Amino acid sequence: MQEKTYLQYSQVYGAKPDLAQLRDVLSQQDRATMLRVLSALNFSLNYLLTNPSDEAQRAAIQRFFPPSLTSAILRRGDVVFHRHQLLYLIQEAIAHCPDLDLFKQGARHMTELGDIFLIANDLLFAPVKGSSSSDSEILQLILNFVPISEANLLTNPILKMGRSHLLVTNFAEARRQSAGFFDIPLLFHRATGVHFKTFEALMAIVLTRLANVEQAKKDPTQFGVPSAYFNQLRIDQAEISSFFQMLAATPDDFAKNMNATSPRPNDFRIIRDKPLVHIGEWFFPLDAPSGVEKFESGVFWSIFGSVSAQDKNPFSSFWGYLFEDYALWLLDQSCRPPLNRLYKNPRYAQNPEQEVCDAIVICGRTALFLEMKGNVITSDAKYGADIDKLRAEMEKKYVGTPSDRKGIRQLASAVDIFVSGGKSAEIQDVDVRPISTIIPVLVTRDDFGGYFGVNAYLNTRFKEIRGAVRHRISVTPCVCICSDTLEKLTPYLTDTSLADILSSRLRNDKTLRAPFFARVGSILERKNRGGPDRQPVLLKEATFAIKDIAKEVFGITT
Repeated sequence: MQEKTYLQYSQVYGAKPDLAQLRDVLSQQDRATMLRVLSALNFSLNYLLTNPSDEAQRAAIQRFFPPSLTSAILRRGDVVFHRHQLLYLIQEAIAHCPDLDLFKQGARHMTELGDIFLIANDLLFAPVKGSSSSDSEILQLILNFVPISEANLLTNPILKMGRSHLLVTNFAEARRQSAGFFDIPLLFHRATGVHFKTFEALMAIVLTRLANVEQAKKDPTQFGVPSAYFNQLRIDQAEISSFFQMLAATPDDFAKNMNATSPRPNDFRIIRDKPLVHIGEWFFPLDAPSGVEKFESGVFWSIFGSVSAQDKNPFSSFWGYLFEDYALWLLDQSCRPPLNRLYKNPRYAQNPEQEVCDAIVICGRTALFLEMKGNVITSDAKYGADIDKLRAEMEKKYVGTPSDRKGIRQLASAVDIFVSGGKSAEIQDVDVRPISTIIPVLVTRDDFGGYFGVNAYLNTRFKEIRGAVRHRISVTPCVCICSDTLEKLTPYLTDTSLADILSSRLRNDKTLRAPFFARVGSILERKNRGGPDRQPVLLKEATFAIKDIAKEVFGITT
Protein backbone atom coordinates (compact mmCIF):
# COMPACT_ATOMS: atom_id res chain seq x y z
CA MET A 1 0.00 0.00 0.00
CA GLN A 2 1.53 3.33 -1.11
CA GLU A 3 1.26 6.41 1.07
CA LYS A 4 1.58 9.72 -0.79
CA THR A 5 0.82 13.40 -0.32
CA TYR A 6 -0.40 15.67 -3.10
CA LEU A 7 0.79 19.00 -4.45
CA GLN A 8 -1.37 21.91 -3.30
CA TYR A 9 -2.07 25.40 -4.63
CA SER A 10 -0.60 26.96 -1.49
CA GLN A 11 2.70 25.14 -2.07
CA VAL A 12 2.98 26.49 -5.60
CA TYR A 13 1.72 30.05 -5.12
CA GLY A 14 2.30 30.66 -1.39
CA ALA A 15 -1.32 31.60 -0.66
CA LYS A 16 -4.08 29.45 0.79
CA PRO A 17 -7.13 29.36 -1.54
CA ASP A 18 -10.71 29.28 -0.33
CA LEU A 19 -13.90 27.70 -1.61
CA ALA A 20 -15.09 30.97 -3.17
CA GLN A 21 -11.95 31.08 -5.32
CA LEU A 22 -12.56 27.54 -6.60
CA ARG A 23 -16.18 28.24 -7.40
CA ASP A 24 -15.29 31.49 -9.16
CA VAL A 25 -12.93 29.58 -11.49
CA LEU A 26 -15.52 26.84 -12.06
CA SER A 27 -18.17 29.43 -12.91
CA GLN A 28 -16.16 30.21 -16.04
CA GLN A 29 -16.13 26.62 -17.28
CA ASP A 30 -18.74 24.73 -19.25
CA ARG A 31 -20.32 22.03 -17.11
CA ALA A 32 -20.57 19.33 -19.78
CA THR A 33 -16.96 19.82 -20.81
CA MET A 34 -15.70 19.76 -17.24
CA LEU A 35 -17.59 16.56 -16.44
CA ARG A 36 -16.23 14.87 -19.55
CA VAL A 37 -12.69 15.94 -18.69
CA LEU A 38 -12.97 14.84 -15.05
CA SER A 39 -14.57 11.56 -16.10
CA ALA A 40 -11.79 10.70 -18.56
CA LEU A 41 -9.07 11.79 -16.16
CA ASN A 42 -10.49 9.69 -13.34
CA PHE A 43 -10.67 6.65 -15.59
CA SER A 44 -7.28 7.15 -17.22
CA LEU A 45 -5.55 7.14 -13.85
CA ASN A 46 -6.45 3.43 -13.86
CA TYR A 47 -8.13 3.48 -10.47
CA LEU A 48 -10.44 0.70 -11.60
CA LEU A 49 -7.56 -1.68 -10.97
CA THR A 50 -6.54 0.14 -7.75
CA ASN A 51 -3.11 0.75 -9.30
CA PRO A 52 -2.74 4.46 -10.12
CA SER A 53 -0.86 4.92 -13.37
CA ASP A 54 2.33 7.03 -13.24
CA GLU A 55 2.12 7.39 -17.01
CA ALA A 56 -1.40 8.83 -16.81
CA GLN A 57 -0.26 11.15 -14.01
CA ARG A 58 2.54 12.55 -16.18
CA ALA A 59 0.27 12.88 -19.21
CA ALA A 60 -2.31 14.81 -17.19
CA ILE A 61 0.31 17.14 -15.72
CA GLN A 62 1.57 17.93 -19.22
CA ARG A 63 -1.97 18.54 -20.48
CA PHE A 64 -3.29 20.73 -17.67
CA PHE A 65 -0.29 22.93 -16.73
CA PRO A 66 1.83 25.40 -18.72
CA PRO A 67 5.30 24.16 -19.75
CA SER A 68 7.29 25.99 -17.06
CA LEU A 69 5.18 24.62 -14.19
CA THR A 70 4.96 21.19 -15.83
CA SER A 71 8.75 20.92 -15.86
CA ALA A 72 9.00 21.83 -12.18
CA ILE A 73 6.28 19.38 -11.13
CA LEU A 74 7.75 16.50 -13.11
CA ARG A 75 11.28 17.25 -11.91
CA ARG A 76 10.18 17.03 -8.27
CA GLY A 77 8.04 13.96 -8.90
CA ASP A 78 4.95 15.61 -7.39
CA VAL A 79 1.57 13.91 -7.48
CA VAL A 80 -1.27 16.22 -8.50
CA PHE A 81 -4.23 14.08 -9.55
CA HIS A 82 -6.04 11.49 -7.44
CA ARG A 83 -9.51 10.01 -7.06
CA HIS A 84 -10.51 11.89 -3.89
CA GLN A 85 -9.76 15.20 -5.58
CA LEU A 86 -11.60 14.26 -8.76
CA LEU A 87 -14.75 13.11 -6.94
CA TYR A 88 -14.72 16.41 -5.02
CA LEU A 89 -14.36 18.40 -8.24
CA ILE A 90 -17.07 16.42 -10.02
CA GLN A 91 -19.61 17.47 -7.39
CA GLU A 92 -18.38 21.07 -7.39
CA ALA A 93 -18.59 21.17 -11.19
CA ILE A 94 -22.13 19.78 -11.14
CA ALA A 95 -23.23 22.50 -8.75
CA HIS A 96 -21.25 25.52 -9.93
CA CYS A 97 -20.32 25.21 -13.62
CA PRO A 98 -22.82 26.82 -16.01
CA ASP A 99 -24.00 25.33 -19.29
CA LEU A 100 -22.04 27.46 -21.78
CA ASP A 101 -22.77 25.34 -24.83
CA LEU A 102 -19.05 24.79 -25.34
CA PHE A 103 -19.26 21.04 -25.91
CA LYS A 104 -16.18 21.13 -28.13
CA GLN A 105 -14.00 23.40 -26.00
CA GLY A 106 -10.55 23.27 -27.54
CA ALA A 107 -7.51 21.60 -26.02
CA ARG A 108 -5.79 25.00 -25.85
CA HIS A 109 -8.01 25.77 -22.86
CA MET A 110 -6.84 22.71 -20.93
CA THR A 111 -3.71 24.38 -19.54
CA GLU A 112 -5.99 26.92 -17.86
CA LEU A 113 -7.55 24.20 -15.72
CA GLY A 114 -4.47 23.13 -13.75
CA ASP A 115 -5.04 25.52 -10.85
CA ILE A 116 -8.49 24.02 -10.26
CA PHE A 117 -6.90 20.70 -9.31
CA LEU A 118 -4.32 22.35 -7.04
CA ILE A 119 -7.00 24.41 -5.27
CA ALA A 120 -9.08 21.28 -4.69
CA ASN A 121 -6.11 19.61 -3.00
CA ASP A 122 -6.05 22.45 -0.48
CA LEU A 123 -9.79 22.20 0.27
CA LEU A 124 -10.37 18.46 0.66
CA PHE A 125 -9.99 18.15 4.42
CA ALA A 126 -13.17 19.05 6.34
CA PRO A 127 -12.48 18.13 10.00
CA VAL A 128 -15.26 16.74 12.17
CA LYS A 129 -15.97 18.33 15.52
CA GLY A 130 -15.27 16.28 18.62
CA SER A 131 -16.87 16.11 22.03
CA SER A 132 -15.87 15.52 25.65
CA SER A 133 -16.51 11.76 25.46
CA SER A 134 -13.58 9.41 26.06
CA ASP A 135 -13.91 7.89 22.58
CA SER A 136 -14.26 11.21 20.76
CA GLU A 137 -10.74 11.20 19.34
CA ILE A 138 -10.95 7.78 17.69
CA LEU A 139 -14.47 8.46 16.35
CA GLN A 140 -13.23 11.75 14.90
CA LEU A 141 -10.37 9.88 13.24
CA ILE A 142 -12.79 7.40 11.66
CA LEU A 143 -15.09 10.12 10.30
CA ASN A 144 -12.21 12.30 9.09
CA PHE A 145 -10.69 9.38 7.22
CA VAL A 146 -13.87 7.87 5.72
CA PRO A 147 -13.54 9.93 2.50
CA ILE A 148 -9.82 9.17 2.34
CA SER A 149 -10.42 5.45 2.89
CA GLU A 150 -13.12 5.34 0.22
CA ALA A 151 -11.59 7.65 -2.37
CA ASN A 152 -8.16 6.01 -2.24
CA LEU A 153 -9.60 2.55 -2.83
CA LEU A 154 -8.28 0.60 0.13
CA THR A 155 -10.47 -2.18 -1.27
CA ASN A 156 -10.63 -3.65 -4.77
CA PRO A 157 -13.92 -2.95 -6.58
CA ILE A 158 -13.29 -5.76 -9.05
CA LEU A 159 -13.59 -8.31 -6.24
CA LYS A 160 -17.10 -7.03 -5.53
CA MET A 161 -18.19 -8.21 -8.98
CA GLY A 162 -17.28 -11.80 -8.21
CA ARG A 163 -18.59 -11.62 -4.65
CA SER A 164 -22.01 -10.30 -5.67
CA HIS A 165 -22.31 -12.87 -8.46
CA LEU A 166 -21.56 -15.71 -6.05
CA LEU A 167 -23.89 -14.41 -3.33
CA VAL A 168 -26.85 -14.33 -5.72
CA THR A 169 -26.20 -17.27 -8.03
CA ASN A 170 -24.62 -19.77 -5.62
CA PHE A 171 -25.32 -19.04 -1.98
CA ALA A 172 -28.82 -17.58 -2.25
CA GLU A 173 -29.97 -20.49 -4.41
CA ALA A 174 -28.49 -22.95 -1.92
CA ARG A 175 -30.93 -21.57 0.67
CA ARG A 176 -34.02 -21.81 -1.54
CA GLN A 177 -35.55 -24.59 0.58
CA SER A 178 -34.65 -22.89 3.87
CA ALA A 179 -36.89 -20.75 6.08
CA GLY A 180 -36.58 -17.01 5.47
CA PHE A 181 -35.57 -17.42 1.83
CA PHE A 182 -35.75 -14.42 -0.53
CA ASP A 183 -35.69 -14.95 -4.31
CA ILE A 184 -33.17 -12.26 -5.18
CA PRO A 185 -33.36 -12.38 -9.03
CA LEU A 186 -37.18 -12.24 -8.88
CA LEU A 187 -37.25 -9.39 -6.34
CA PHE A 188 -34.57 -7.48 -8.26
CA HIS A 189 -36.60 -7.67 -11.47
CA ARG A 190 -39.73 -6.50 -9.68
CA ALA A 191 -37.86 -3.59 -8.10
CA THR A 192 -36.00 -2.37 -11.19
CA GLY A 193 -37.65 -3.77 -14.32
CA VAL A 194 -34.33 -5.42 -15.22
CA HIS A 195 -33.70 -9.16 -15.13
CA PHE A 196 -30.72 -10.03 -12.96
CA LYS A 197 -28.86 -11.80 -15.78
CA THR A 198 -29.48 -8.83 -18.04
CA PHE A 199 -28.18 -6.50 -15.34
CA GLU A 200 -24.92 -8.44 -15.03
CA ALA A 201 -24.55 -8.66 -18.81
CA LEU A 202 -25.13 -4.93 -19.34
CA MET A 203 -22.73 -4.06 -16.52
CA ALA A 204 -20.05 -6.20 -18.16
CA ILE A 205 -20.67 -4.53 -21.53
CA VAL A 206 -20.54 -0.99 -20.12
CA LEU A 207 -17.30 -1.62 -18.24
CA THR A 208 -15.70 -3.30 -21.23
CA ARG A 209 -16.74 -0.52 -23.62
CA LEU A 210 -15.31 2.07 -21.24
CA ALA A 211 -12.00 0.30 -20.79
CA ASN A 212 -10.26 2.31 -23.52
CA VAL A 213 -7.83 4.03 -21.19
CA GLU A 214 -5.49 4.98 -24.05
CA GLN A 215 -8.21 7.11 -25.67
CA ALA A 216 -8.87 8.85 -22.38
CA LYS A 217 -5.18 9.69 -22.04
CA LYS A 218 -4.94 11.08 -25.58
CA ASP A 219 -8.02 13.31 -25.51
CA PRO A 220 -10.24 13.49 -22.43
CA THR A 221 -13.00 15.22 -24.41
CA GLN A 222 -13.39 12.15 -26.66
CA PHE A 223 -14.27 9.40 -24.24
CA GLY A 224 -17.40 7.50 -23.28
CA VAL A 225 -20.06 5.12 -24.57
CA PRO A 226 -22.63 6.20 -27.20
CA SER A 227 -26.22 5.44 -26.25
CA ALA A 228 -26.79 4.23 -29.83
CA TYR A 229 -24.59 1.21 -29.10
CA PHE A 230 -27.33 -0.33 -26.95
CA ASN A 231 -29.92 -0.10 -29.71
CA GLN A 232 -28.29 -3.06 -31.46
CA LEU A 233 -28.59 -5.40 -28.48
CA ARG A 234 -31.21 -8.13 -28.40
CA ILE A 235 -33.18 -6.61 -25.55
CA ASP A 236 -36.33 -4.60 -25.04
CA GLN A 237 -35.55 -0.87 -24.97
CA ALA A 238 -37.69 -0.47 -21.86
CA GLU A 239 -35.30 -2.73 -20.00
CA ILE A 240 -32.33 -0.73 -21.30
CA SER A 241 -34.02 2.43 -20.05
CA SER A 242 -34.64 0.88 -16.63
CA PHE A 243 -31.00 -0.19 -16.44
CA PHE A 244 -29.73 3.33 -17.05
CA GLN A 245 -32.23 4.77 -14.58
CA MET A 246 -30.32 2.77 -11.98
CA LEU A 247 -26.87 3.90 -13.08
CA ALA A 248 -27.04 7.27 -14.83
CA ALA A 249 -28.32 10.81 -14.50
CA THR A 250 -28.05 14.03 -16.49
CA PRO A 251 -26.04 16.98 -15.12
CA ASP A 252 -29.34 18.73 -14.32
CA ASP A 253 -30.60 15.70 -12.41
CA PHE A 254 -27.34 15.55 -10.45
CA ALA A 255 -27.62 19.25 -9.63
CA LYS A 256 -31.22 18.84 -8.42
CA ASN A 257 -30.14 15.95 -6.23
CA MET A 258 -27.32 17.98 -4.73
CA ASN A 259 -29.63 20.91 -4.03
CA ALA A 260 -32.10 18.56 -2.34
CA THR A 261 -29.56 16.70 -0.18
CA SER A 262 -26.82 19.32 0.41
CA PRO A 263 -24.04 16.74 0.83
CA ARG A 264 -20.99 17.55 2.92
CA PRO A 265 -17.81 18.27 0.91
CA ASN A 266 -16.55 14.69 1.08
CA ASP A 267 -19.89 12.89 0.85
CA PHE A 268 -19.94 11.34 -2.62
CA ARG A 269 -23.15 9.36 -2.32
CA ILE A 270 -24.78 10.94 -5.38
CA ILE A 271 -21.88 9.69 -7.54
CA ARG A 272 -21.92 6.24 -5.97
CA ASP A 273 -25.66 6.07 -6.57
CA LYS A 274 -25.40 7.16 -10.23
CA PRO A 275 -21.83 6.55 -11.43
CA LEU A 276 -22.60 7.44 -15.07
CA VAL A 277 -23.46 10.89 -16.38
CA HIS A 278 -25.69 11.17 -19.47
CA ILE A 279 -24.64 14.06 -21.71
CA GLY A 280 -26.26 14.37 -25.10
CA GLU A 281 -26.11 10.94 -26.75
CA TRP A 282 -23.25 9.69 -24.61
CA PHE A 283 -22.68 8.07 -21.23
CA PHE A 284 -19.53 8.89 -19.30
CA PRO A 285 -18.22 7.13 -16.16
CA LEU A 286 -17.91 9.73 -13.44
CA ASP A 287 -16.31 7.06 -11.32
CA ALA A 288 -15.59 3.53 -12.57
CA PRO A 289 -15.08 1.96 -9.11
CA SER A 290 -18.50 3.23 -8.02
CA GLY A 291 -19.89 1.64 -11.16
CA VAL A 292 -18.36 -1.71 -10.31
CA GLU A 293 -19.69 -1.45 -6.76
CA LYS A 294 -23.20 -1.33 -8.22
CA PHE A 295 -22.83 -5.06 -8.92
CA GLU A 296 -23.38 -5.52 -5.19
CA SER A 297 -24.91 -2.31 -3.83
CA GLY A 298 -27.35 -1.94 -6.73
CA VAL A 299 -28.83 -5.36 -6.11
CA PHE A 300 -29.10 -5.09 -2.32
CA TRP A 301 -30.46 -1.54 -2.08
CA SER A 302 -32.88 -1.90 -5.00
CA ILE A 303 -34.52 -4.84 -3.27
CA PHE A 304 -34.28 -3.35 0.22
CA GLY A 305 -36.02 -0.20 -0.99
CA SER A 306 -38.84 -2.15 -2.63
CA VAL A 307 -39.77 -4.74 0.01
CA SER A 308 -42.37 -3.97 2.66
CA ALA A 309 -41.37 -2.46 6.00
CA GLN A 310 -41.92 -5.77 7.74
CA ASP A 311 -39.60 -7.56 5.30
CA LYS A 312 -36.68 -5.13 5.48
CA ASN A 313 -35.06 -6.63 8.59
CA PRO A 314 -35.62 -10.24 7.47
CA PHE A 315 -34.14 -9.42 4.05
CA SER A 316 -31.08 -7.79 5.66
CA SER A 317 -30.68 -10.86 7.87
CA PHE A 318 -30.94 -13.14 4.83
CA TRP A 319 -28.20 -11.15 3.09
CA GLY A 320 -26.11 -11.49 6.25
CA TYR A 321 -26.52 -15.28 6.17
CA LEU A 322 -25.41 -15.29 2.54
CA PHE A 323 -22.26 -13.42 3.48
CA GLU A 324 -21.53 -15.86 6.31
CA ASP A 325 -22.00 -18.78 3.88
CA TYR A 326 -19.71 -17.07 1.40
CA ALA A 327 -16.96 -16.28 3.95
CA LEU A 328 -17.00 -19.85 5.27
CA TRP A 329 -16.77 -21.14 1.71
CA LEU A 330 -13.76 -18.91 1.03
CA LEU A 331 -12.01 -20.27 4.10
CA ASP A 332 -13.01 -23.86 3.33
CA GLN A 333 -11.60 -23.59 -0.20
CA SER A 334 -8.40 -21.88 0.96
CA CYS A 335 -7.29 -23.30 4.32
CA ARG A 336 -4.83 -26.18 4.12
CA PRO A 337 -4.09 -28.31 7.19
CA PRO A 338 -1.98 -28.57 9.20
CA LEU A 339 -1.16 -24.87 8.85
CA ASN A 340 -4.82 -23.85 8.94
CA ARG A 341 -7.52 -26.22 10.21
CA LEU A 342 -11.02 -24.83 9.68
CA TYR A 343 -14.02 -25.75 11.86
CA LYS A 344 -17.26 -24.24 10.57
CA ASN A 345 -20.06 -23.32 12.99
CA PRO A 346 -18.47 -25.17 15.96
CA ARG A 347 -20.71 -26.05 18.91
CA TYR A 348 -20.15 -26.71 22.58
CA ALA A 349 -19.93 -30.36 23.58
CA GLN A 350 -22.05 -29.81 26.69
CA ASN A 351 -24.61 -27.65 24.87
CA PRO A 352 -24.84 -28.60 21.16
CA GLU A 353 -27.62 -26.05 20.62
CA GLN A 354 -25.17 -23.23 21.27
CA GLU A 355 -22.69 -22.17 18.60
CA VAL A 356 -19.24 -21.06 19.78
CA CYS A 357 -18.77 -18.63 16.90
CA ASP A 358 -19.10 -18.71 13.12
CA ALA A 359 -15.74 -20.43 12.60
CA ILE A 360 -12.56 -21.51 14.36
CA VAL A 361 -9.25 -21.79 12.55
CA ILE A 362 -6.57 -23.73 14.42
CA CYS A 363 -2.98 -22.80 13.56
CA GLY A 364 -0.69 -24.88 15.72
CA ARG A 365 -1.15 -23.68 19.31
CA THR A 366 -3.20 -20.65 18.25
CA ALA A 367 -6.97 -20.62 17.73
CA LEU A 368 -8.72 -17.93 15.72
CA PHE A 369 -12.33 -17.30 16.74
CA LEU A 370 -14.19 -15.67 13.83
CA GLU A 371 -17.52 -13.86 13.63
CA MET A 372 -18.91 -12.73 10.25
CA LYS A 373 -21.19 -9.69 9.99
CA GLY A 374 -23.04 -9.01 6.74
CA ASN A 375 -24.80 -5.76 7.68
CA VAL A 376 -23.66 -2.28 6.61
CA ILE A 377 -23.06 1.02 8.34
CA THR A 378 -25.62 3.60 7.21
CA SER A 379 -24.55 6.50 5.01
CA ASP A 380 -25.89 9.01 7.53
CA ALA A 381 -23.58 7.58 10.18
CA LYS A 382 -20.54 7.52 7.88
CA TYR A 383 -20.93 10.93 6.27
CA GLY A 384 -22.96 12.93 8.77
CA ALA A 385 -20.04 14.35 10.83
CA ASP A 386 -21.84 13.30 14.02
CA ILE A 387 -19.69 11.13 16.28
CA ASP A 388 -22.66 10.19 18.47
CA LYS A 389 -24.56 8.87 15.45
CA LEU A 390 -21.51 6.91 14.28
CA ARG A 391 -20.99 5.41 17.73
CA ALA A 392 -24.63 4.36 17.97
CA GLU A 393 -24.50 2.72 14.54
CA MET A 394 -21.28 0.82 15.26
CA GLU A 395 -22.65 -0.35 18.60
CA LYS A 396 -25.87 -1.50 16.95
CA LYS A 397 -24.23 -3.36 14.05
CA TYR A 398 -20.94 -4.61 15.46
CA VAL A 399 -21.17 -4.66 19.27
CA GLY A 400 -24.78 -5.12 20.42
CA THR A 401 -26.10 -5.19 23.98
CA PRO A 402 -25.81 -7.76 26.80
CA SER A 403 -29.21 -9.16 25.84
CA ASP A 404 -28.67 -8.92 22.05
CA ARG A 405 -25.02 -9.63 21.39
CA LYS A 406 -23.43 -8.76 18.04
CA GLY A 407 -19.93 -9.46 16.71
CA ILE A 408 -17.72 -8.00 19.43
CA ARG A 409 -19.86 -9.17 22.35
CA GLN A 410 -20.24 -12.59 20.71
CA LEU A 411 -16.48 -12.91 20.45
CA ALA A 412 -15.95 -11.69 24.01
CA SER A 413 -18.43 -14.26 25.33
CA ALA A 414 -16.88 -17.11 23.33
CA VAL A 415 -13.39 -16.18 24.47
CA ASP A 416 -14.42 -15.89 28.14
CA ILE A 417 -16.08 -19.31 28.11
CA PHE A 418 -13.05 -20.87 26.47
CA VAL A 419 -10.37 -19.40 28.73
CA SER A 420 -12.37 -20.27 31.85
CA GLY A 421 -11.79 -23.94 31.02
CA GLY A 422 -13.71 -26.92 32.30
CA LYS A 423 -16.36 -29.03 30.65
CA SER A 424 -18.36 -25.98 29.50
CA ALA A 425 -15.44 -24.91 27.28
CA GLU A 426 -15.18 -28.19 25.39
CA ILE A 427 -16.03 -27.94 21.68
CA GLN A 428 -17.43 -30.73 19.55
CA ASP A 429 -14.83 -32.38 17.28
CA VAL A 430 -12.15 -29.81 18.18
CA ASP A 431 -9.10 -30.75 20.25
CA VAL A 432 -8.52 -27.56 22.21
CA ARG A 433 -5.92 -28.95 24.64
CA PRO A 434 -2.85 -27.61 22.78
CA ILE A 435 -4.29 -24.08 22.47
CA SER A 436 -2.28 -21.40 24.29
CA THR A 437 -3.38 -18.28 22.37
CA ILE A 438 -6.67 -16.99 21.00
CA ILE A 439 -6.99 -14.33 18.30
CA PRO A 440 -10.56 -12.96 18.11
CA VAL A 441 -11.46 -11.86 14.55
CA LEU A 442 -14.45 -9.88 13.27
CA VAL A 443 -15.05 -10.06 9.49
CA THR A 444 -17.39 -7.43 8.02
CA ARG A 445 -18.99 -7.49 4.58
CA ASP A 446 -18.96 -3.70 4.65
CA ASP A 447 -15.65 -2.14 3.56
CA PHE A 448 -16.09 0.13 6.57
CA GLY A 449 -14.59 -2.61 8.75
CA GLY A 450 -11.23 -1.98 7.08
CA TYR A 451 -11.20 1.82 7.33
CA PHE A 452 -8.80 3.91 9.41
CA GLY A 453 -9.57 3.69 13.12
CA VAL A 454 -12.42 1.17 13.02
CA ASN A 455 -10.36 -1.75 14.34
CA ALA A 456 -9.02 0.47 17.13
CA TYR A 457 -12.51 1.43 18.29
CA LEU A 458 -13.83 -2.13 18.18
CA ASN A 459 -10.79 -3.52 20.01
CA THR A 460 -11.29 -0.92 22.75
CA ARG A 461 -14.88 -2.08 23.13
CA PHE A 462 -13.73 -5.72 23.16
CA LYS A 463 -11.35 -4.99 26.05
CA GLU A 464 -13.96 -2.96 27.94
CA ILE A 465 -16.54 -5.75 27.68
CA ARG A 466 -14.11 -8.45 28.81
CA GLY A 467 -12.60 -6.40 31.61
CA ALA A 468 -9.19 -6.94 33.22
CA VAL A 469 -9.13 -10.74 33.38
CA ARG A 470 -6.09 -13.02 33.39
CA HIS A 471 -5.99 -16.68 32.42
CA ARG A 472 -3.38 -19.23 31.43
CA ILE A 473 -4.48 -18.83 27.81
CA SER A 474 -3.33 -15.61 26.13
CA VAL A 475 -5.92 -13.48 24.32
CA THR A 476 -4.66 -11.00 21.71
CA PRO A 477 -6.37 -7.75 20.77
CA CYS A 478 -9.41 -8.19 18.52
CA VAL A 479 -8.64 -7.99 14.81
CA CYS A 480 -11.27 -6.52 12.48
CA ILE A 481 -11.01 -7.13 8.73
CA CYS A 482 -13.46 -6.51 5.91
CA SER A 483 -14.45 -9.03 3.24
CA ASP A 484 -11.99 -7.51 0.77
CA THR A 485 -9.10 -8.25 3.16
CA LEU A 486 -10.26 -11.82 3.71
CA GLU A 487 -10.51 -12.32 -0.06
CA LYS A 488 -6.98 -11.01 -0.62
CA LEU A 489 -5.58 -13.26 2.12
CA THR A 490 -7.11 -16.48 0.80
CA PRO A 491 -4.41 -17.29 -1.80
CA TYR A 492 -1.80 -17.24 0.98
CA LEU A 493 -3.56 -19.76 3.24
CA THR A 494 -2.26 -22.77 1.33
CA ASP A 495 1.27 -22.23 2.67
CA THR A 496 0.96 -19.53 5.35
CA SER A 497 -0.59 -19.67 8.79
CA LEU A 498 -3.45 -17.19 9.12
CA ALA A 499 -2.39 -16.76 12.75
CA ASP A 500 1.09 -15.69 11.58
CA ILE A 501 -0.42 -13.12 9.21
CA LEU A 502 -2.69 -11.64 11.89
CA SER A 503 0.11 -11.70 14.47
CA SER A 504 2.30 -9.74 12.06
CA ARG A 505 -0.48 -7.19 11.73
CA LEU A 506 -0.76 -6.91 15.53
CA ARG A 507 2.99 -6.45 15.96
CA ASN A 508 3.26 -3.79 13.26
CA ASP A 509 0.30 -1.68 14.36
CA LYS A 510 -0.16 -1.90 18.10
CA THR A 511 -2.79 0.88 18.00
CA LEU A 512 -4.74 -0.92 15.22
CA ARG A 513 -5.56 2.42 13.62
CA ALA A 514 -4.17 1.85 10.13
CA PRO A 515 -5.82 -0.22 7.39
CA PHE A 516 -4.78 -3.88 7.45
CA PHE A 517 -2.39 -3.97 4.48
CA ALA A 518 -0.72 -0.70 5.47
CA ARG A 519 0.68 -2.37 8.59
CA VAL A 520 0.72 -6.11 7.97
CA GLY A 521 4.50 -6.21 7.83
CA SER A 522 6.66 -8.08 5.36
CA ILE A 523 5.16 -11.56 5.78
CA LEU A 524 3.17 -11.44 2.53
CA GLU A 525 5.98 -9.79 0.59
CA ARG A 526 8.28 -12.64 1.56
CA LYS A 527 5.73 -15.12 0.28
CA ASN A 528 5.52 -13.19 -3.00
CA ARG A 529 9.30 -13.64 -3.45
CA GLY A 530 9.71 -10.37 -5.28
CA GLY A 531 6.69 -10.91 -7.51
CA PRO A 532 3.24 -9.29 -7.46
CA ASP A 533 0.67 -9.97 -4.78
CA ARG A 534 -1.12 -13.28 -5.14
CA GLN A 535 -4.60 -12.95 -6.63
CA PRO A 536 -7.78 -14.54 -5.21
CA VAL A 537 -8.42 -17.01 -8.02
CA LEU A 538 -11.85 -17.94 -6.64
CA LEU A 539 -13.09 -14.39 -7.16
CA LYS A 540 -11.43 -13.95 -10.53
CA GLU A 541 -13.18 -17.07 -11.82
CA ALA A 542 -16.53 -15.63 -10.71
CA THR A 543 -15.72 -12.34 -12.46
CA PHE A 544 -14.95 -14.19 -15.71
CA ALA A 545 -18.31 -15.95 -15.37
CA ILE A 546 -20.03 -12.55 -15.64
CA LYS A 547 -18.43 -12.02 -19.05
CA ASP A 548 -19.82 -15.38 -20.13
CA ILE A 549 -23.29 -14.16 -19.13
CA ALA A 550 -22.97 -11.24 -21.57
CA LYS A 551 -22.30 -13.74 -24.33
CA GLU A 552 -25.23 -15.90 -23.20
CA VAL A 553 -27.71 -13.01 -23.01
CA PHE A 554 -26.66 -10.94 -26.02
CA GLY A 555 -24.53 -13.31 -28.08
CA ILE A 556 -21.51 -10.97 -27.92
CA THR A 557 -18.05 -11.33 -26.43
CA THR A 558 -16.92 -8.63 -23.98
